[in-house]
Amino acid sequence: MRERNIRISIREISRIEGHLDIDVMVNSDGEVEVHAKALEGTRIVENVLVGKVYWEAIEIASRMCGVCHAIHKLTATQAVENAFNVTPPSDAIKFREIIAIAGHIQSHLTHLFYFTILDYLGKENIFQMLRDKRDLVIRVINLRQLTDEVIKKLGGSSVHPITPIVGGLSREIKKSDILSAYEAFRNMLDLASDIVEEILNISIPDLDSKSLYAALTNRNDIPLLQGKIRIGEEYHDAESFIRDLNAINEPYSNATHFIYRSSSYMVGALARLNLNHKNLVPEAKELCKRYNLEFPNYNPFANNLAQAIEIIHYIHKGLSILDDLKQKNNYQNRIRFTIRKGNGVSVSEAPRGLLFHQYELNENGIVTKANIITPTAQNLKNLEETIAKYFNKIRNLPPKDIEKEIMKLVRSYDPCISCAARFRKISN
Repeated sequence: MRERNIRISIREISRIEGHLDIDVMVNSDGEVEVHAKALEGTRIVENVLVGKVYWEAIEIASRMCGVCHAIHKLTATQAVENAFNVTPPSDAIKFREIIAIAGHIQSHLTHLFYFTILDYLGKENIFQMLRDKRDLVIRVINLRQLTDEVIKKLGGSSVHPITPIVGGLSREIKKSDILSAYEAFRNMLDLASDIVEEILNISIPDLDSKSLYAALTNRNDIPLLQGKIRIGEEYHDAESFIRDLNAINEPYSNATHFIYRSSSYMVGALARLNLNHKNLVPEAKELCKRYNLEFPNYNPFANNLAQAIEIIHYIHKGLSILDDLKQKNNYQNRIRFTIRKGNGVSVSEAPRGLLFHQYELNENGIVTKANIITPTAQNLKNLEETIAKYFNKIRNLPPKDIEKEIMKLVRSYDPCISCAARFRKISN
């Protein structure tokens, strides 16, 4: 008996960053097709950057996102440094890494407690949590405020930091700033345990959906700013990885969808821990053991759990970096450099996954070509495939329940549609 045609359309999914619609279509043969329709207005950021001097392009690029502003600023800066063949002082690199870590934790907190955990608690918004989890909400707000303070102290502004510049930092590194940031991270650690365990206690849906995973990696770390890209069992630098990406301009989406050669792949916290779990700090490993959380984990809903584990990991990593900086009395904040013609590409780990910035500059440091590939754009094809698998598992539920489960899965990917929907439509 042939099935009837089915179409489920979910409009303007709430509690994500940006405007995403999902269409699930089932034909009479039972074949499922999913469209992830990124409908955020196209902002053609790369075209805006062309003709801008390098430092101005960096500032504009960081405005792509109000959530991941810090990592966009740092990645754009590193790309220009690579074009100019500039290596900043090690002190400046560590300083930048603290800014990246604070932004990482801040983004995870926003996603987990303002967007995702509500699905599992039957709440519509975080204010409803105040009724029975008031202490938890206050701890989340206080922890997020500490990340704001670190970014403002070290970055010069809590949103869109200004101190990272080509060659290092725009001002001297002060011992008082290091001590202040260290104290903030100590306070983060005091707050984080109960917060993280609240996430680890949720019961996620059962879904085995093994994917191809891509993340930065190195021998002893789970890096955010420097490292080789690992995808499956292959290793790449940023340029070679981009060459193996294929961009798909779907007619239904304002965001380009990317695949690796011919396969979809997943980036983000789950990908990072699936490929780097051996490099978690002991405290994070102990949490995994206590909650029977093993990596690699092929359930995309576990991206929420991976983000929670990362909060603990990166607080400890931040303390370690700051402890090293505390031992010094003199710091080098920047080096001089010469503007030159060049092509620079940088890859980092944004909270949502691999982020690429690539700039071609002329001899005057003017951008002649720009290319930015965001994590969500890389995840969209994988998201479509995973929704199709999950639909086959839940297809007998009432339609409203199917919609709720699909939205729960979408939120697990932590999409940022505003960052993804920036490309020109390519006409025939």
